[in-house]
Amino acid sequence: MSTFISRNAVDLKYHFVQSPEDVPEFAQTQALFLELKDSPILIISRGSKPTGGYLLKIIDAKIVNDDLKISLISSDPQPGSLNIQVITYPYVYLKTGTAKTFSVKLNNRVIIAEKSL
Repeated sequence: MSTFISRNAVDLKYHFVQSPEDVPEFAQTQALFLELKDSPILIISRGSKPTGGYLLKIIDAKIVNDDLKISLISSDPQPGSLNIQVITYPYVYLKTGTAKTFSVKLNNRVIIAEKSL
């Protein structure tokens, strides 16, 4: 399942992945496939970006009352900075474990609240 969220000028995509066939092409790494053997995975991305220098990083993640609470930070390249000129896909992934929902805070703002997995 893939869903696009656009709120507060922040564009995020998320994918709830239960089998290797569901992994988006940009996230197909051996490490992710190994993690997927133990638990479903939630992939959160910023989508396609025109250059390097875009960041998406996990600050904290924990399950509280069946809700996977995720805190992320993101940033864009500084104007005038030198960055690789290639399309990039900043993303993070987490095992969902026993969680039934997930919530995302991005740069200390709630972007997604208790969305079903």
